[in-house]
Amino acid sequence: MSDLGLVNERFRELKSSLSSEQWGDAEYLLVMSKSLRTEDIAMSFRLIQRVKNLAPSHPEVTSLLPEIRREFKQNYPDAMKVSSRTLARRNVSMKLKDLIKKTPAKSQSLWSKIPKRYQTPVYLWVVLPLLCFAFYQLIWASDRFESQSQVIVKQPDSSSLMDPAMALLTGMGVPASGTDVYLVERYIYSRDMLNYLEAQLNVKDHYQSKSIDLFSRLHSWHSREDFADYYRQHISVEVDSLSSVITIRVQAYSADYAQALNNELVRRAEWYINSVGHYMAKEQMAFMQQEHEVVENKLREAQNRLLSFQEQYNLLDPAAEGMALQEITYSIEAQLSVKQAELKALKTVMSDSAPEVISASSEIEALSEQLKLERNRLSPNKKIDMTRAAGDDIPQLSVGEILAMYSDHKVAMELALQAYTSSLVSLEKARIEAYRQLQYLVTVETATQPEDAKYPMASYNILLFALVLLMLFGIGNIIRATIRELA
Repeated sequence: MSDLGLVNERFRELKSSLSSEQWGDAEYLLVMSKSLRTEDIAMSFRLIQRVKNLAPSHPEVTSLLPEIRREFKQNYPDAMKVSSRTLARRNVSMKLKDLIKKTPAKSQSLWSKIPKRYQTPVYLWVVLPLLCFAFYQLIWASDRFESQSQVIVKQPDSSSLMDPAMALLTGMGVPASGTDVYLVERYIYSRDMLNYLEAQLNVKDHYQSKSIDLFSRLHSWHSREDFADYYRQHISVEVDSLSSVITIRVQAYSADYAQALNNELVRRAEWYINSVGHYMAKEQMAFMQQEHEVVENKLREAQNRLLSFQEQYNLLDPAAEGMALQEITYSIEAQLSVKQAELKALKTVMSDSAPEVISASSEIEALSEQLKLERNRLSPNKKIDMTRAAGDDIPQLSVGEILAMYSDHKVAMELALQAYTSSLVSLEKARIEAYRQLQYLVTVETATQPEDAKYPMASYNILLFALVLLMLFGIGNIIRATIRELA
Protein backbone atom coordinates (compact mmCIF):
# COMPACT_ATOMS: atom_id res chain seq x y z
CA MET A 1 0.00 0.00 0.00
CA SER A 2 1.30 3.49 -0.90
CA ASP A 3 2.00 6.26 1.59
CA LEU A 4 -1.25 7.99 0.64
CA GLY A 5 -3.11 4.74 1.19
CA LEU A 6 -1.65 4.52 4.67
CA VAL A 7 -2.62 8.12 5.33
CA ASN A 8 -6.20 7.43 4.25
CA GLU A 9 -6.32 4.33 6.40
CA ARG A 10 -5.06 6.24 9.45
CA PHE A 11 -7.50 9.05 8.69
CA ARG A 12 -10.39 6.56 8.74
CA GLU A 13 -9.13 5.10 12.00
CA LEU A 14 -8.93 8.59 13.49
CA LYS A 15 -12.48 9.29 12.37
CA SER A 16 -13.75 6.09 13.97
CA SER A 17 -11.94 6.89 17.23
CA LEU A 18 -13.64 10.28 17.59
CA SER A 19 -17.19 10.85 18.69
CA SER A 20 -19.76 12.45 16.42
CA GLU A 21 -19.57 15.70 18.45
CA GLN A 22 -15.79 15.85 18.14
CA TRP A 23 -15.87 15.01 14.43
CA GLY A 24 -18.27 17.88 13.84
CA ASP A 25 -16.40 20.40 16.06
CA ALA A 26 -14.26 22.67 13.82
CA GLU A 27 -12.28 24.19 16.69
CA TYR A 28 -11.34 20.81 18.10
CA LEU A 29 -10.16 19.50 14.71
CA LEU A 30 -8.24 22.75 14.07
CA VAL A 31 -6.27 22.34 17.31
CA MET A 32 -5.54 18.72 16.41
CA SER A 33 -4.36 19.75 12.93
CA LYS A 34 -1.95 22.29 14.43
CA SER A 35 -0.55 19.72 16.84
CA LEU A 36 0.10 17.19 14.03
CA ARG A 37 1.66 19.74 11.64
CA THR A 38 5.27 19.04 12.66
CA GLU A 39 4.85 15.28 13.20
CA ASP A 40 2.45 14.21 10.39
CA ILE A 41 1.85 16.86 7.72
CA ALA A 42 -0.38 14.53 5.68
CA MET A 43 -2.77 13.93 8.60
CA SER A 44 -2.63 17.62 9.45
CA PHE A 45 -3.58 18.48 5.85
CA ARG A 46 -6.52 16.05 5.90
CA LEU A 47 -7.79 17.52 9.15
CA ILE A 48 -7.49 21.12 7.97
CA GLN A 49 -9.51 20.14 4.88
CA ARG A 50 -12.18 18.76 7.20
CA VAL A 51 -12.18 22.02 9.15
CA LYS A 52 -12.47 23.96 5.88
CA ASN A 53 -15.58 21.94 4.99
CA LEU A 54 -17.12 22.55 8.42
CA ALA A 55 -16.29 26.28 8.67
CA PRO A 56 -15.42 27.73 5.24
CA SER A 57 -15.27 31.32 6.52
CA HIS A 58 -13.09 30.66 9.55
CA PRO A 59 -10.31 33.32 9.46
CA GLU A 60 -7.57 31.11 10.89
CA VAL A 61 -8.35 28.32 8.49
CA THR A 62 -8.21 30.73 5.54
CA SER A 63 -4.67 31.79 6.48
CA LEU A 64 -3.42 28.40 7.68
CA LEU A 65 -4.69 26.14 4.87
CA PRO A 66 -2.35 27.45 2.11
CA GLU A 67 0.72 27.01 4.34
CA ILE A 68 -0.17 23.41 5.27
CA ARG A 69 -1.02 22.63 1.62
CA ARG A 70 2.40 23.94 0.55
CA GLU A 71 4.22 21.78 3.13
CA PHE A 72 2.09 18.75 2.16
CA LYS A 73 2.94 19.27 -1.51
CA GLN A 74 6.66 19.41 -0.67
CA ASN A 75 6.51 16.10 1.21
CA TYR A 76 4.04 14.41 -1.18
CA PRO A 77 4.58 15.92 -4.64
CA ASP A 78 2.54 13.24 -6.45
CA ALA A 79 -0.50 13.61 -4.25
CA MET A 80 -1.53 17.04 -5.61
CA LYS A 81 -1.74 15.81 -9.18
CA VAL A 82 -5.16 14.30 -8.59
CA SER A 83 -8.27 15.88 -7.15
CA SER A 84 -10.00 14.95 -3.97
CA ARG A 85 -12.84 13.34 -5.98
CA THR A 86 -10.33 11.14 -7.74
CA LEU A 87 -8.88 10.16 -4.37
CA ALA A 88 -12.39 9.35 -3.17
CA ARG A 89 -13.04 7.16 -6.22
CA ARG A 90 -9.71 5.42 -5.62
CA ASN A 91 -10.76 4.72 -2.05
CA VAL A 92 -14.06 3.28 -3.25
CA SER A 93 -12.22 1.18 -5.81
CA MET A 94 -9.88 -0.13 -3.14
CA LYS A 95 -12.87 -1.03 -0.97
CA LEU A 96 -14.48 -2.92 -3.84
CA LYS A 97 -11.25 -4.79 -4.50
CA ASP A 98 -11.02 -5.72 -0.86
CA LEU A 99 -14.64 -6.88 -0.95
CA ILE A 100 -13.95 -9.01 -4.01
CA LYS A 101 -10.95 -10.52 -2.31
CA LYS A 102 -13.13 -11.43 0.64
CA THR A 103 -15.76 -13.23 -1.52
CA PRO A 104 -15.73 -17.00 -1.45
CA ALA A 105 -13.25 -18.66 -3.70
CA LYS A 106 -16.02 -20.62 -5.36
CA SER A 107 -17.77 -17.41 -6.53
CA GLN A 108 -14.51 -16.08 -7.89
CA SER A 109 -13.92 -19.29 -9.78
CA LEU A 110 -17.41 -19.19 -11.29
CA TRP A 111 -16.95 -15.58 -12.35
CA SER A 112 -13.57 -16.38 -13.87
CA LYS A 113 -15.14 -19.13 -15.96
CA ILE A 114 -17.43 -16.62 -17.69
CA PRO A 115 -15.89 -15.50 -20.98
CA LYS A 116 -14.58 -11.96 -21.03
CA ARG A 117 -17.00 -10.93 -23.78
CA TYR A 118 -19.91 -11.77 -21.46
CA GLN A 119 -18.56 -9.65 -18.59
CA THR A 120 -19.41 -6.38 -20.36
CA PRO A 121 -22.05 -3.97 -18.99
CA VAL A 122 -24.29 -4.48 -22.02
CA TYR A 123 -24.47 -8.19 -21.38
CA LEU A 124 -24.94 -7.84 -17.63
CA TRP A 125 -27.59 -5.07 -17.69
CA VAL A 126 -29.39 -5.72 -21.01
CA VAL A 127 -28.81 -9.14 -22.53
CA LEU A 128 -28.95 -11.24 -19.36
CA PRO A 129 -32.17 -9.68 -17.96
CA LEU A 130 -33.76 -9.87 -21.41
CA LEU A 131 -32.95 -13.57 -21.69
CA CYS A 132 -34.43 -14.23 -18.25
CA PHE A 133 -37.58 -12.31 -19.11
CA ALA A 134 -37.90 -14.08 -22.46
CA PHE A 135 -37.55 -17.46 -20.71
CA TYR A 136 -40.37 -16.51 -18.36
CA GLN A 137 -42.65 -15.23 -21.12
CA LEU A 138 -42.07 -18.09 -23.57
CA ILE A 139 -41.73 -21.10 -21.29
CA TRP A 140 -42.67 -20.47 -17.70
CA ALA A 141 -45.62 -18.02 -17.80
CA SER A 142 -49.07 -19.64 -17.59
CA ASP A 143 -51.51 -19.17 -20.45
CA ARG A 144 -54.54 -16.95 -19.81
CA PHE A 145 -57.75 -17.38 -21.79
CA GLU A 146 -60.19 -14.54 -22.38
CA SER A 147 -63.96 -14.90 -22.78
CA GLN A 148 -65.99 -12.01 -24.19
CA SER A 149 -69.68 -11.12 -23.97
CA GLN A 150 -71.74 -8.06 -24.92
CA VAL A 151 -74.91 -6.78 -23.26
CA ILE A 152 -77.05 -3.65 -23.40
CA VAL A 153 -79.52 -2.07 -20.97
CA LYS A 154 -82.97 -1.63 -22.57
CA GLN A 155 -86.25 -0.09 -21.40
CA PRO A 156 -89.79 -1.14 -22.34
CA ASP A 157 -91.72 0.98 -24.85
CA SER A 158 -94.39 2.43 -22.56
CA SER A 159 -95.61 5.03 -25.10
CA SER A 160 -97.72 2.38 -26.82
CA LEU A 161 -99.76 1.86 -23.65
CA MET A 162 -101.28 5.35 -23.52
CA ASP A 163 -102.89 7.99 -25.70
CA PRO A 164 -100.76 10.72 -27.26
CA ALA A 165 -102.01 13.42 -24.86
CA MET A 166 -100.90 11.45 -21.79
CA ALA A 167 -97.63 10.57 -23.48
CA LEU A 168 -96.96 14.26 -24.09
CA LEU A 169 -97.96 15.11 -20.52
CA THR A 170 -95.64 12.54 -18.98
CA GLY A 171 -92.72 13.39 -21.25
CA MET A 172 -92.77 10.05 -22.98
CA GLY A 173 -90.29 9.63 -25.78
CA VAL A 174 -87.45 11.27 -23.85
CA PRO A 175 -84.53 8.84 -23.81
CA ALA A 176 -83.46 7.45 -20.46
CA SER A 177 -80.26 8.48 -18.75
CA GLY A 178 -77.09 6.66 -19.73
CA THR A 179 -76.01 6.20 -16.13
CA ASP A 180 -77.53 2.71 -16.02
CA VAL A 181 -74.76 1.23 -18.15
CA TYR A 182 -72.13 2.70 -15.84
CA LEU A 183 -74.09 1.35 -12.89
CA VAL A 184 -73.69 -2.12 -14.39
CA GLU A 185 -69.96 -1.48 -14.86
CA ARG A 186 -69.48 -0.41 -11.24
CA TYR A 187 -71.41 -3.40 -9.94
CA ILE A 188 -69.31 -5.86 -11.93
CA TYR A 189 -66.17 -4.37 -10.34
CA SER A 190 -67.72 -4.30 -6.85
CA ARG A 191 -66.97 -6.47 -3.83
CA ASP A 192 -70.56 -7.74 -3.83
CA MET A 193 -70.06 -9.26 -7.26
CA LEU A 194 -66.75 -10.78 -6.17
CA ASN A 195 -68.37 -12.32 -3.07
CA TYR A 196 -71.15 -13.77 -5.21
CA LEU A 197 -68.69 -15.28 -7.69
CA GLU A 198 -66.64 -16.68 -4.84
CA ALA A 199 -69.73 -18.39 -3.44
CA GLN A 200 -70.82 -19.75 -6.82
CA LEU A 201 -67.57 -20.62 -8.65
CA ASN A 202 -64.78 -20.53 -6.03
CA VAL A 203 -62.86 -17.85 -7.90
CA LYS A 204 -60.12 -17.66 -5.28
CA ASP A 205 -59.33 -21.36 -5.56
CA HIS A 206 -58.99 -21.06 -9.33
CA TYR A 207 -56.59 -18.12 -9.18
CA GLN A 208 -54.58 -19.81 -6.37
CA SER A 209 -54.10 -23.04 -8.30
CA LYS A 210 -50.58 -24.50 -8.06
CA SER A 211 -50.62 -25.09 -11.82
CA ILE A 212 -50.30 -21.32 -12.36
CA ASP A 213 -46.78 -19.92 -12.43
CA LEU A 214 -45.35 -18.28 -9.32
CA PHE A 215 -45.56 -14.70 -10.56
CA SER A 216 -49.09 -14.91 -12.01
CA ARG A 217 -51.12 -16.73 -9.39
CA LEU A 218 -52.82 -15.35 -6.30
CA HIS A 219 -50.93 -16.41 -3.19
CA SER A 220 -52.44 -17.48 0.11
CA TRP A 221 -50.84 -14.59 2.02
CA HIS A 222 -52.63 -11.99 -0.07
CA SER A 223 -55.31 -10.00 1.76
CA ARG A 224 -58.91 -9.48 0.67
CA GLU A 225 -57.96 -6.11 -0.78
CA ASP A 226 -55.23 -7.79 -2.83
CA PHE A 227 -57.77 -10.38 -3.97
CA ALA A 228 -60.17 -7.63 -5.07
CA ASP A 229 -57.40 -5.86 -7.01
CA TYR A 230 -56.35 -9.17 -8.60
CA TYR A 231 -59.98 -9.79 -9.64
CA ARG A 232 -60.28 -6.34 -11.22
CA GLN A 233 -57.04 -6.91 -13.14
CA HIS A 234 -58.57 -10.00 -14.75
CA ILE A 235 -61.97 -8.40 -15.50
CA SER A 236 -62.49 -5.73 -18.14
CA VAL A 237 -65.73 -3.79 -18.70
CA GLU A 238 -65.92 -1.35 -21.62
CA VAL A 239 -68.89 0.89 -22.43
CA ASP A 240 -69.46 2.22 -25.94
CA SER A 241 -70.59 5.82 -25.52
CA LEU A 242 -72.46 5.82 -28.85
CA SER A 243 -74.36 2.53 -28.77
CA SER A 244 -74.27 1.98 -24.96
CA VAL A 245 -73.17 -1.61 -25.56
CA ILE A 246 -71.28 -3.07 -22.58
CA THR A 247 -68.41 -5.41 -23.46
CA ILE A 248 -67.31 -7.77 -20.67
CA ARG A 249 -63.98 -9.57 -20.93
CA VAL A 250 -62.91 -12.20 -18.40
CA GLN A 251 -59.42 -13.70 -18.09
CA ALA A 252 -58.91 -17.11 -16.53
CA TYR A 253 -56.36 -19.90 -16.71
CA SER A 254 -58.87 -22.28 -18.26
CA ALA A 255 -61.05 -21.74 -21.33
CA ASP A 256 -64.10 -23.42 -19.78
CA TYR A 257 -63.73 -21.53 -16.53
CA ALA A 258 -63.39 -18.20 -18.35
CA GLN A 259 -66.67 -18.85 -20.19
CA ALA A 260 -68.46 -19.98 -17.01
CA LEU A 261 -67.22 -16.94 -15.10
CA ASN A 262 -68.38 -14.61 -17.87
CA ASN A 263 -71.83 -16.23 -17.98
CA GLU A 264 -72.18 -15.87 -14.22
CA LEU A 265 -71.18 -12.22 -14.43
CA VAL A 266 -73.87 -11.51 -17.03
CA ARG A 267 -76.51 -13.44 -15.09
CA ARG A 268 -75.79 -11.62 -11.84
CA ALA A 269 -75.63 -8.22 -13.55
CA GLU A 270 -79.03 -8.91 -15.13
CA TRP A 271 -80.47 -9.75 -11.70
CA TYR A 272 -79.00 -6.58 -10.24
CA ILE A 273 -80.29 -4.17 -12.88
CA ASN A 274 -83.76 -5.76 -12.72
CA SER A 275 -83.88 -5.58 -8.92
CA VAL A 276 -82.84 -1.92 -8.96
CA GLY A 277 -85.54 -1.05 -11.49
CA HIS A 278 -88.28 -2.93 -9.61
CA TYR A 279 -87.27 -1.40 -6.30
CA MET A 280 -87.34 2.15 -7.67
CA ALA A 281 -90.68 1.57 -9.39
CA LYS A 282 -92.20 0.07 -6.23
CA GLU A 283 -91.02 2.90 -3.99
CA GLN A 284 -92.17 5.57 -6.44
CA MET A 285 -95.62 4.04 -6.80
CA ALA A 286 -95.98 3.59 -3.04
CA PHE A 287 -95.17 7.24 -2.42
CA MET A 288 -97.55 8.55 -5.08
CA GLN A 289 -100.32 6.22 -3.89
CA GLN A 290 -99.92 7.53 -0.36
CA GLU A 291 -100.12 11.13 -1.55
CA HIS A 292 -103.18 10.31 -3.64
CA GLU A 293 -104.94 8.82 -0.62
CA VAL A 294 -104.37 12.07 1.30
CA VAL A 295 -105.96 14.11 -1.51
CA GLU A 296 -108.81 11.63 -1.81
CA ASN A 297 -109.56 11.89 1.91
CA LYS A 298 -109.67 15.68 1.67
CA LEU A 299 -112.17 15.45 -1.21
CA ARG A 300 -114.31 13.01 0.76
CA GLU A 301 -114.30 15.32 3.78
CA ALA A 302 -115.33 18.30 1.62
CA GLN A 303 -118.19 16.29 0.11
CA ASN A 304 -119.36 15.15 3.53
CA ARG A 305 -119.41 18.71 4.85
CA LEU A 306 -121.42 19.89 1.82
CA LEU A 307 -123.91 17.02 2.17
CA SER A 308 -124.28 17.65 5.89
CA PHE A 309 -125.00 21.31 5.26
CA GLN A 310 -127.63 20.45 2.62
CA GLU A 311 -129.27 17.87 4.88
CA GLN A 312 -129.18 20.25 7.85
CA TYR A 313 -131.14 22.95 6.01
CA ASN A 314 -133.03 20.55 3.74
CA LEU A 315 -131.76 22.31 0.63
CA LEU A 316 -130.58 20.85 -2.61
CA ASP A 317 -129.33 24.13 -4.03
CA PRO A 318 -129.63 27.32 -1.93
CA ALA A 319 -128.99 29.45 -4.99
CA ALA A 320 -131.98 27.92 -6.77
CA GLU A 321 -134.03 28.27 -3.59
CA GLY A 322 -133.14 31.98 -3.38
CA MET A 323 -134.10 32.52 -7.03
CA ALA A 324 -137.42 30.80 -6.37
CA LEU A 325 -138.09 33.04 -3.37
CA GLN A 326 -137.29 36.11 -5.42
CA GLU A 327 -139.70 35.00 -8.17
CA ILE A 328 -142.40 34.41 -5.56
CA THR A 329 -141.83 37.87 -4.12
CA TYR A 330 -141.96 39.47 -7.55
CA SER A 331 -145.17 37.64 -8.45
CA ILE A 332 -146.84 38.72 -5.16
CA GLU A 333 -145.79 42.29 -5.83
CA ALA A 334 -147.32 42.07 -9.29
CA GLN A 335 -150.60 40.65 -7.95
CA LEU A 336 -150.65 43.28 -5.22
CA SER A 337 -150.25 46.05 -7.75
CA VAL A 338 -153.10 44.62 -9.87
CA LYS A 339 -155.41 44.33 -6.85
CA GLN A 340 -154.63 47.85 -5.70
CA ALA A 341 -155.50 49.15 -9.16
CA GLU A 342 -158.75 47.16 -9.14
CA LEU A 343 -159.59 48.55 -5.67
CA LYS A 344 -159.10 52.10 -6.84
CA ALA A 345 -161.35 51.45 -9.81
CA LEU A 346 -164.07 49.94 -7.62
CA LYS A 347 -164.00 52.84 -5.18
CA THR A 348 -164.72 55.25 -7.97
CA VAL A 349 -168.10 53.61 -8.67
CA MET A 350 -168.90 51.97 -5.33
CA SER A 351 -168.94 52.79 -1.69
CA ASP A 352 -166.45 51.40 0.81
CA SER A 353 -169.07 49.03 2.23
CA ALA A 354 -169.69 47.38 -1.06
CA PRO A 355 -168.96 43.64 -1.05
CA GLU A 356 -166.61 43.92 -4.03
CA VAL A 357 -164.61 46.67 -2.30
CA ILE A 358 -164.39 44.71 0.95
CA SER A 359 -163.28 41.59 -0.92
CA ALA A 360 -160.64 43.51 -2.86
CA SER A 361 -159.37 45.12 0.35
CA SER A 362 -159.09 41.72 2.03
CA GLU A 363 -157.09 40.31 -0.89
CA ILE A 364 -154.77 43.32 -0.82
CA GLU A 365 -154.19 42.88 2.92
CA ALA A 366 -153.46 39.16 2.43
CA LEU A 367 -151.07 39.86 -0.42
CA SER A 368 -149.30 42.58 1.63
CA GLU A 369 -148.80 40.23 4.59
CA GLN A 370 -147.45 37.51 2.29
CA LEU A 371 -145.14 39.99 0.56
CA LYS A 372 -143.83 41.17 3.91
CA LEU A 373 -143.18 37.58 4.95
CA GLU A 374 -141.36 36.75 1.73
CA ARG A 375 -139.23 39.89 1.98
CA ASN A 376 -138.30 39.01 5.57
CA ARG A 377 -137.14 35.58 4.36
CA LEU A 378 -134.82 37.27 1.86
CA SER A 379 -133.63 39.97 4.25
CA PRO A 380 -130.12 39.42 5.80
CA ASN A 381 -131.24 41.19 8.99
CA LYS A 382 -133.99 38.73 9.86
CA LYS A 383 -133.60 35.07 10.83
CA ILE A 384 -136.35 33.13 9.19
CA ASP A 385 -136.76 29.36 9.29
CA MET A 386 -136.20 27.91 5.80
CA THR A 387 -135.87 24.30 6.80
CA ARG A 388 -139.46 23.31 6.47
CA ALA A 389 -138.56 19.90 7.92
CA ALA A 390 -135.79 20.54 10.40
CA GLY A 391 -135.81 20.62 14.19
CA ASP A 392 -135.83 23.64 16.47
CA ASP A 393 -132.14 23.16 17.41
CA ILE A 394 -130.98 24.28 13.93
CA PRO A 395 -129.97 27.98 13.84
CA GLN A 396 -132.28 30.25 11.85
CA LEU A 397 -130.35 31.86 8.98
CA SER A 398 -131.20 34.27 6.23
CA VAL A 399 -131.03 33.30 2.58
CA GLY A 400 -127.88 35.40 2.12
CA GLU A 401 -126.12 33.69 5.02
CA ILE A 402 -127.12 30.29 3.75
CA LEU A 403 -125.86 31.16 0.28
CA ALA A 404 -122.55 32.41 1.71
CA MET A 405 -122.02 29.23 3.76
CA TYR A 406 -123.06 27.08 0.83
CA SER A 407 -120.61 28.92 -1.44
CA ASP A 408 -117.78 28.28 1.02
CA HIS A 409 -118.54 24.56 1.12
CA LYS A 410 -118.96 24.47 -2.66
CA VAL A 411 -115.61 26.24 -3.28
CA ALA A 412 -113.85 23.92 -0.81
CA MET A 413 -115.26 20.88 -2.59
CA GLU A 414 -114.32 22.24 -6.03
CA LEU A 415 -110.75 22.88 -4.87
CA ALA A 416 -110.58 19.39 -3.42
CA LEU A 417 -111.98 18.02 -6.67
CA GLN A 418 -109.32 19.86 -8.68
CA ALA A 419 -106.61 18.54 -6.37
CA TYR A 420 -108.05 15.06 -6.76
CA THR A 421 -108.02 15.39 -10.55
CA SER A 422 -104.40 16.57 -10.50
CA SER A 423 -103.52 13.73 -8.15
CA LEU A 424 -105.06 11.22 -10.55
CA VAL A 425 -102.96 12.62 -13.38
CA SER A 426 -99.84 12.52 -11.19
CA LEU A 427 -100.63 8.97 -10.14
CA GLU A 428 -100.99 7.90 -13.76
CA LYS A 429 -97.78 9.68 -14.63
CA ALA A 430 -96.02 7.99 -11.71
CA ARG A 431 -97.30 4.62 -12.89
CA ILE A 432 -95.87 5.23 -16.34
CA GLU A 433 -92.62 6.57 -14.91
CA ALA A 434 -92.41 3.51 -12.67
CA TYR A 435 -92.88 1.35 -15.72
CA ARG A 436 -90.09 3.25 -17.40
CA GLN A 437 -87.85 2.53 -14.40
CA LEU A 438 -87.89 -1.14 -15.29
CA GLN A 439 -84.60 -2.04 -16.94
CA TYR A 440 -83.68 -5.19 -18.80
CA LEU A 441 -80.19 -6.43 -19.56
CA VAL A 442 -80.34 -7.79 -23.10
CA THR A 443 -77.56 -10.08 -24.25
CA VAL A 444 -76.05 -8.98 -27.55
CA GLU A 445 -73.29 -11.60 -27.62
CA THR A 446 -73.17 -14.62 -25.34
CA ALA A 447 -69.96 -15.49 -23.52
CA THR A 448 -67.46 -16.97 -25.96
CA GLN A 449 -65.34 -20.02 -25.26
CA PRO A 450 -61.75 -19.24 -26.31
CA GLU A 451 -59.68 -21.84 -28.10
CA ASP A 452 -56.30 -20.10 -27.94
CA ALA A 453 -54.64 -18.32 -25.04
CA LYS A 454 -54.56 -14.57 -25.57
CA TYR A 455 -52.14 -13.79 -22.76
CA PRO A 456 -49.30 -13.42 -22.20
CA MET A 457 -48.44 -11.62 -25.43
CA ALA A 458 -44.84 -12.82 -25.36
CA SER A 459 -43.51 -11.07 -28.46
CA TYR A 460 -44.95 -7.70 -27.50
CA ASN A 461 -43.80 -7.98 -23.89
CA ILE A 462 -40.26 -9.04 -24.80
CA LEU A 463 -39.89 -6.25 -27.35
CA LEU A 464 -41.21 -3.65 -24.90
CA PHE A 465 -38.94 -4.96 -22.13
CA ALA A 466 -35.92 -4.79 -24.45
CA LEU A 467 -36.70 -1.17 -25.36
CA VAL A 468 -37.02 -0.26 -21.68
CA LEU A 469 -33.72 -1.94 -20.82
CA LEU A 470 -31.92 -0.20 -23.67
CA MET A 471 -33.39 3.14 -22.65
CA LEU A 472 -32.35 2.67 -19.01
CA PHE A 473 -28.89 1.49 -20.05
CA GLY A 474 -28.46 4.55 -22.27
CA ILE A 475 -29.57 6.87 -19.48
CA GLY A 476 -27.14 5.17 -17.10
CA ASN A 477 -24.26 5.65 -19.54
CA ILE A 478 -25.14 9.32 -19.96
CA ILE A 479 -25.18 9.83 -16.18
CA ARG A 480 -21.88 8.00 -15.76
CA ALA A 481 -20.25 10.00 -18.55
CA THR A 482 -21.51 13.22 -17.00
CA ILE A 483 -20.08 12.29 -13.61
CA ARG A 484 -16.73 11.48 -15.18
CA GLU A 485 -16.74 14.78 -17.04
CA LEU A 486 -17.51 16.75 -13.88
CA ALA A 487 -15.03 14.83 -11.69
